[in-house]
Amino acid sequence: MQFDYTPVPSIAVFGENSALKLKDEIIALGGKRVMIACTKNMVSRIHHVIDHLGEICISIYDKAEPHCPKHIALGAVEEFKAKNCDIIVAVGGGSSIGIGKAITLRTSAPLIVIVTTPCGSESNPIHGMLVGNKKKTGRDPKVIPNTSIYDPALTTSMNAHLTGTIGMNSLAHCVEALYAKVKSPVSDLMAIEGIKSLTSGLPKSIKRPNDIIARAEVLFGGMLSGYCVTLAGIAIHHKLCHVLGGHHGIPHGESNSVILPYAIAYNETAAP
Repeated sequence: MQFDYTPVPSIAVFGENSALKLKDEIIALGGKRVMIACTKNMVSRIHHVIDHLGEICISIYDKAEPHCPKHIALGAVEEFKAKNCDIIVAVGGGSSIGIGKAITLRTSAPLIVIVTTPCGSESNPIHGMLVGNKKKTGRDPKVIPNTSIYDPALTTSMNAHLTGTIGMNSLAHCVEALYAKVKSPVSDLMAIEGIKSLTSGLPKSIKRPNDIIARAEVLFGGMLSGYCVTLAGIAIHHKLCHVLGGHHGIPHGESNSVILPYAIAYNETAAP
């Protein structure tokens, strides 16, 4: 047996109400002037977190949109610099995390993510933005957050459609890791455990939205799916979904839900 393995260079803080540990994580990184990146709808959901930060919260950039359009991402970079912020906190899913990664890539500022969807974006080196109608992506370990906070209490407001489709994105990351070119026994372990957690937690989360245990299963599966991307990369499934999302404006979770069974069928004989 031969393989290379580099651990994910990120701290994970997992548990109900762990979002209230944000200030401690900021202080640990030496942050004094914080920008929060999120969607407009997210602001009201995290008011208790914002209040807990007090004066160190300098800016709330609430313009995140699907696929992280270039003008929004670069607008966030400009505001981050103009307000002399020293740490970026992305709260939400891939859209908000994309903004955080854009800032970190261009300023080297520490990045903390509070994860509210099981997207896996918070624990992998993939960054991207929508340029025109094309999703441009890159890979740089620099954009892996210093700290990711997983609070299942913040996921209970996701409706059944978002829970299912975003969960399918994470499931796809785990499945792809099992046939990726650079997979290893370590990534296999994470992929299999991620699949188990997602297929167990997703149906229960859809039937019982306030089931914290089920939501935690899904969030844990999402975390592992991000590690799978870091360790094994992406393959034909996600390449297709990025093209479809950028060119046709299809939400990423929805394209994943439709494409996954076809990608699996295509690869079945090569990776049974």
